[in-house]
Amino acid sequence: MVVTIAAQIQSIPSGSFETELPEFDLFYLDEIESLRANLASAPWREQVIAQWKRLQAAGKTWRWDIDGLEASTRPDESDEEDEEGEYAPVVVEL
Repeated sequence: MVVTIAAQIQSIPSGSFETELPEFDLFYLDEIESLRANLASAPWREQVIAQWKRLQAAGKTWRWDIDGLEASTRPDESDEEDEEGEYAPVVVEL
């Protein structure tokens, strides 16, 4: 899975984020961070560390700073922050 994402990122033509895919790089980075948080707590994470390093190398093409799997050993706590303000759950009565 990680190898597939790395290959996809490496195949994106230069300048695509500036011309054809504006702000799509932010989408990629958000999704990669979510994947990292999930893989960091997986019991088999040692098996994907080498693959993750390949993804980090692919991200350097776009000057992305992708954290390593060893950077976090617990799930991301930022999900709680997302449920405040305009992202707060809303109860709708029918």
